[in-house]
Amino acid sequence: MKMKRLCLTLTVLFLFGHSFGQAVNYELEIVHFRMTGCSDSDGSDGDEDPTWKIWGRDNDGVPSFTGGTCYHDESDIPITYIPGGSLAIYPAEMNSNATTLQFQLEAWEEDGSALVGCDNDDCVFTDCSIWNSDDDHQLFSSGIYNFQDSTACEWHTITISAGCFSWSARFRWEYSVFDAGSLVQAVAETLAGLVFGHLIDPNGQLIFAPKPLVADLRTGAMCGGGGEQAVLMAAAAQMGRYFNLPTSSIAGITD
Repeated sequence: MKMKRLCLTLTVLFLFGHSFGQAVNYELEIVHFRMTGCSDSDGSDGDEDPTWKIWGRDNDGVPSFTGGTCYHDESDIPITYIPGGSLAIYPAEMNSNATTLQFQLEAWEEDGSALVGCDNDDCVFTDCSIWNSDDDHQLFSSGIYNFQDSTACEWHTITISAGCFSWSARFRWEYSVFDAGSLVQAVAETLAGLVFGHLIDPNGQLIFAPKPLVADLRTGAMCGGGGEQAVLMAAAAQMGRYFNLPTSSIAGITD
């Protein structure tokens, strides 16, 4: 009877653990914009007067492209432009289930002529066919980036180019809350070991000894002295009592 209970619990924990996703916080910022080439073709001005825009979205709380703040510079090429003020593409996302990011990008230079009523302002591109065909207008969406494939708690830079323009953005993410995911996995794995051990030797003396551990997200090293570790071990001991099994756990330790 006890083995049937253990097998059923193991199945439930396995399914729960694989369907459970931990929420994250992340922020997304502009690093800089660049322009090389695309010189003025009408000879009226030595400056390229480029404009850049960038939007972002994720696969959870920001499903539509958000941002699009206009950045304009009146320098001559080559240009590396770092905006002043806030560099956030959109406000930081908290407790998000997002795993991917995607960008939409737009840029152009100012070669249009006011004489034909098609002189673009700093932030809105007006398509006037042949009258501004030399403005090197770019508008496109980037690929999709799985940001959780990168290390947490560190800035990671993405650079995207189109024509003579480029955009560099950076992101940083972290787990937003402590949850029972590690405990669920450790309990499921330990119960699986007990089941296998019982199948091999029904009279064997087995101990329920889950050891859920916490990692330092900056280095990947085991973080034994964290407060989360004490909570996990206490919870593991409670699970042993629930199953009425002889239990082994780790007492207080330090790093």
